[in-house]
Amino acid sequence: MSKSRKQEPAASLAESLQRLEEIVSSLESAELDLDDALRLFEEGIGLLRGARDQVAGAEVKVQQVLENAEGDLQLRDLDI
Repeated sequence: MSKSRKQEPAASLAESLQRLEEIVSSLESAELDLDDALRLFEEGIGLLRGARDQVAGAEVKVQQVLENAEGDLQLRDLDI
């Protein structure tokens, strides 16, 4: 698979999730041919990976903010 397409800027998490919902709806409609379904599936996997990376990055930032003055890390569960 070649990456001849121009790389687009990273979408926000909300935009990625919205697009994933659109892709799932399209795939569930069963009105796509195999090539279109595979293209959407690949796009969805890419969006999912990007969203996962964004969440992981946010977790690191939250952990850094929770670090106290002595440098001890206070890990807390995030309520998302």
